[in-house]
Amino acid sequence: MPEDEETIPQEEHTEEPEQKDAQEKSVKKKPKHKAKHKAKTPLPPPKAPKRERIESEGNSGLALIVIYVLLGLLVIATSFYTGYLFGKTGGSDGSDTQTGSGSNEKLQIIEYSDFQCPFCTRAVPTIKQIKETYGDKVEVVYKHFPLESIHPDAMGAAIASECARDQGKFWEYHDKLFENQGALGVASLKTYAKDLGLDTAEFNDCLDNKKTEARVQADIAEASSRGLRGTPSFWIKDELVVGALPFETFQQKIDEKLSGKAAAPAPAPEEQALPPAPTVPKTAKPKVELFVMSYCPYGLQMEKAYAPVAELLGSKADMQIHYVSYIMHGEEEAFENLRQYCIQKEQPSKYLAYLKCFVEATDSEGCLVKAGVDESKVQTCFDAADKEFNVKTNLADQSSWLSGRYPQFNVDKTLTDKYEVGGSPTLIINGVEANVARSQEALKQAICNAFTTPPAECNTALNTNQENPGAGAIGAGTQAAGNAVGGCG
Repeated sequence: MPEDEETIPQEEHTEEPEQKDAQEKSVKKKPKHKAKHKAKTPLPPPKAPKRERIESEGNSGLALIVIYVLLGLLVIATSFYTGYLFGKTGGSDGSDTQTGSGSNEKLQIIEYSDFQCPFCTRAVPTIKQIKETYGDKVEVVYKHFPLESIHPDAMGAAIASECARDQGKFWEYHDKLFENQGALGVASLKTYAKDLGLDTAEFNDCLDNKKTEARVQADIAEASSRGLRGTPSFWIKDELVVGALPFETFQQKIDEKLSGKAAAPAPAPEEQALPPAPTVPKTAKPKVELFVMSYCPYGLQMEKAYAPVAELLGSKADMQIHYVSYIMHGEEEAFENLRQYCIQKEQPSKYLAYLKCFVEATDSEGCLVKAGVDESKVQTCFDAADKEFNVKTNLADQSSWLSGRYPQFNVDKTLTDKYEVGGSPTLIINGVEANVARSQEALKQAICNAFTTPPAECNTALNTNQENPGAGAIGAGTQAAGNAVGGCG
């Protein structure tokens, strides 16, 4: 297009057609060389009707906005008034979403457990029954609390289960571990992953490099911060439940939480009375027999109470530790049972010193040295007892294991059968089973009540706090003694 040719400004495309045609004719009548000096024809002012229509639409929009604002204020005021009447924010029926009553919120049950803990195995069917009974009303969360001092394979199993979680099969792997609790070595952990159809390359890399260990450690830290000392332990909303208790116990507590009814508050620790002394025959020299598994955390708990009492009463009472007739914590428990049996038999004066050392750290080699035990005598006794009671043979012969899972340990089988000992710890005083709190003072009182004439030592006050389960310092418990809870067997 020639530079001097006049063009119609872009804005003029909005003009009416007749105006545009007239303007084009006017342009054609002018000489071409003067076209560029021609003033632009101004746009006609907007027609009045169009302006009135726009103003009318603007007024209508403003009116609608005002109406919407008023309606919104009315809704807010109504909601506030309704909420005020019912006094709740969870719903107009007055439900409280924090309790789960009247809402779809699930009741959370947190389980702190250990894959190598035999007592935890007994909780597995209970948890399954809870899931089947309550369905979507509850959410069970599994958290790890491996007691490594007595369960050396528990940490590896926990890490492996989290590797399985990464592939969406935590609960299947969880069940597999508890079904095969006696075989939790690395090779077995990898075999279970293969059996469940997991990506074995990914799983093995995760396990070998401990990629999920941080999660397990976080659970352990959380359990410790909550003051937990043993497994299994459960938090049902805001209430702690310890031990593999019957389904009915859990059912009662779950129903209370779901209904919103608060359970009766537990008495303060200082108000909890020690359990009454067991009714046992009185004798001039009571016979006290404590049956344990050397690596059972609850057996260790009772032994912490036992050692100071045995030291206090000395020869005034006939006190001895025996061993339950089956093994639940692996080969090391069988050998430790046998070792302690031999120390008591061959060097009884050294036994209490050894026991006090062992319950603190389960370091048998260090404790033999610390207690001044003649290891050659122990070894001679160990070999003879192993041959007499077939300890190693029973460990190797899985066909002889109780329920296909627990090796027999027959050193004290005659006594365990006599008293029908079912688990660790079991306390027998003058031939009668006594269920006492696991504190030094409670145990001392139970034994002193079995004297025909209690000796002066019975007037000595001992620690009244319940000992902590598992390995650890004697007398370190901070909870007031209550009924004995937890055991292995």
